[in-house]
Amino acid sequence: MMNPLVIINEQHTLLDVQNEILLNRFGVDGWNTLPVPAKGWTQEEMDAIMASDIFKTKTVIFISPIPYLIKMLTAAAMANMHIPGLITRYSRTVESVLLMCNDTREKRELPNGKIIYSVAKTGWYLA
Repeated sequence: MMNPLVIINEQHTLLDVQNEILLNRFGVDGWNTLPVPAKGWTQEEMDAIMASDIFKTKTVIFISPIPYLIKMLTAAAMANMHIPGLITRYSRTVESVLLMCNDTREKRELPNGKIIYSVAKTGWYLA
């Protein structure tokens, strides 16, 4: 089995709990990482990346959401499941597109009294 591909912004790192989820799901053989530049990619750059060999994997996991890539890779995965009428312009072996999700928010009060909500360190799951 090919190692999954983890897509994450180059400015971010996996939290310990996220790393544990990936290890439990995919084992100690690990995964490949595609770092997303802080400035992002243009659509043309994403098209070129998707046409490259980096996407010759069965599972793609988004830690950092990249909407265009999520759309295109999900369409490719569906095409690989032989859903009639769905055509993709990319030839690859992607069968599964997963997102690292967290629905839990933590409430914090800043020194100036403003209340902000941030994603919690717990409550992560793959969807």
